[in-house]
Amino acid sequence: MNKKMSFIILILFFIFCSLAFSQQTMLFRAEVSFEEIAHNTPVVITIFHSDIDRVSVNMRTLVATGTVVLAQDSVGLSNNQGDGIIIQYYTDDNSIVKASSVTYKKTDEHLYSFVTSPIVIDTNSEYIYYRISAKASDGTMGSYPSSNSYIEANVKQIETQAIGTSGGILTLQSGDQTRGNTVQYFLQGALLSTTNYRIKELYTSETLPFIGGLRPIIAYEFTPADIIVNSQALMPSITLYYGDLVSDYNNIEVRWLNGTRWENVSFTNNFEMRTVTVNLALTNTKLGYYAVFDKVALSDSDYRPVYKVFRLGEELEFRNLGTGDTVTIFDINGREIARLTSKPFKWNGRKSS
Repeated sequence: MNKKMSFIILILFFIFCSLAFSQQTMLFRAEVSFEEIAHNTPVVITIFHSDIDRVSVNMRTLVATGTVVLAQDSVGLSNNQGDGIIIQYYTDDNSIVKASSVTYKKTDEHLYSFVTSPIVIDTNSEYIYYRISAKASDGTMGSYPSSNSYIEANVKQIETQAIGTSGGILTLQSGDQTRGNTVQYFLQGALLSTTNYRIKELYTSETLPFIGGLRPIIAYEFTPADIIVNSQALMPSITLYYGDLVSDYNNIEVRWLNGTRWENVSFTNNFEMRTVTVNLALTNTKLGYYAVFDKVALSDSDYRPVYKVFRLGEELEFRNLGTGDTVTIFDINGREIARLTSKPFKWNGRKSS
């Protein structure tokens, strides 16, 4: 019994004795309540993170991001080196659990954002299993998943999804949550029916059709190649993840296999996300094989038509040109007779008039 309780009971005893000897008998009821004061209550730790279910077969790198929330402002993350937030992992061919460092910063009163260091998955591994843990300064632990289970990520090539008239997004994760993904996007109303669409990341060692002397950095296959849409303007856009495979992300090009030849297409390059996006409605291309290449300096002959002599009923097609390029044709006296401003940059031998 604590001192506070003893003191209250003693006072009540004296009151009772005084009344017992008084001339007038009185009846009293006393109620005593105690406030329970919590001391050293463990802090509640909540970890928010979107699962990584797939890692690139060529880059084989996993980077996880997320946030940690502490329910009490007075308690922070542990200050012990490498103890505040950690990521633990193992692979299907090596059951030894390893830990990797995590970088984090306080972004609010009791909120921390984190990024794990890149985990490179061995070439013999097909799966990686990981979990994220956080420790408060009072020793309380929190984890994601909240149980003792691990998240499974598959080092695989293919992602498939059924997409219909309401549109949709098919995503092939890169495995690095600080970067972008490979994506196929259909607008609502673009498709006439539901079809299974597939994205396949091709190994850099694979031999592609009609590749010749070209050496792609990374290639993808989007299928089915021939699709029917309500209008050409509703053709999908596709995004290709190239990661750190390129030597200079300012100097790359994207090509599409048009059936017999790898044709340059216009694209937008997101350096931060390490992705390129091709709008098929603007490039007038289809699904199928797309690849990212290191851009090489071209000479004049690389743009000229394959055939330099007209044949009856044929056209001259200028090569390696894309949106924004212009071909101007002059006669022997230097007078302009024709101008080509869009793909496929073909000339029928006639004047513009």
